[in-house]
Amino acid sequence: MKKRLIAIVFALALLVGLAAPLTTANAATDKVSVTYTVKDGSKQVAKKTCKLSKNTTVLAGLKKAWTVKEKDSMITSIDNCKAGKNQKWTYKINGKKETKKASKVKVANNDKITFTLSKK
Repeated sequence: MKKRLIAIVFALALLVGLAAPLTTANAATDKVSVTYTVKDGSKQVAKKTCKLSKNTTVLAGLKKAWTVKEKDSMITSIDNCKAGKNQKWTYKINGKKETKKASKVKVANNDKITFTLSKK
């Protein structure tokens, strides 16, 4: 009886030990690297690379990197760089202008996202 109990405990310990590396490996692949650049016209104001979860939206990642203010679902300020009356924030992902709201688009590994303050 004692040998059987020891065998069961050993088998459970072995299973737990084998499962732990799988969990750790999966956690590492759940992160993506994204580089954000903030520009005022053609002038670069700031740049940061962030590690984010795969399901993070462009806006959530931006908020992780900097202080972001919004009004009526529109970005009004990034890192104290404020949009004036005749200005708006636009963004590109990997050089392509995005038309969907930043709160609806998910990031991908190695994305380069540029937010630019430009004239309306």
